[in-house]
Amino acid sequence: LKGRAVRYLVSSIDTVNFGVVLFGDSSFASIKLYNMNATDTLFIKDKIISPPFYINSTLPSYLKPLDSVVISLKFKPDLGGKHLSKLSIVSNTSSSSVNDTLNIYLLGFMYPVKIKSFKNVQSGTLKFVYQLKSIDTLNFTKFEYSTNNEITWVTTTNVQGNLSNLIGDKIDTIYWNTL
Repeated sequence: LKGRAVRYLVSSIDTVNFGVVLFGDSSFASIKLYNMNATDTLFIKDKIISPPFYINSTLPSYLKPLDSVVISLKFKPDLGGKHLSKLSIVSNTSSSSVNDTLNIYLLGFMYPVKIKSFKNVQSGTLKFVYQLKSIDTLNFTKFEYSTNNEITWVTTTNVQGNLSNLIGDKIDTIYWNTL
């Protein structure tokens, strides 16, 4: 005997890459779900998605035969770094007691640092306040500046402050002696 499972619920893509978002921002993407069954209505039994990924639109409770729906997804991270997850949608037909699970993989990245600069706080020293939200340990290894509208960049020296083994949610200050 040979057999294979028939998947009725399919997606337009199997991986959603939200790309890179800036600190505090969010990104949106959409997928299209199809009921490939020509005779049976497909019932959505459950959906499983983990933060920082969210379903941003209403997921219907059923799809008629050969029908489709567009679902909006949102990526809104609280911590910087690479985020991986999956959206699982469990479905079945009214004539089946066996559930079918469709998995769509989700990927996104958030820059973990936001830096604000301040005018000179003392002669020749600039103050930078950074806010960090990271799931990984970070080290500030290079500081660059441009004086010609970002045509060329120069690496700074004489930077002081907490620069190594940074993780979690914190606010701190670094100083650059420009002399």
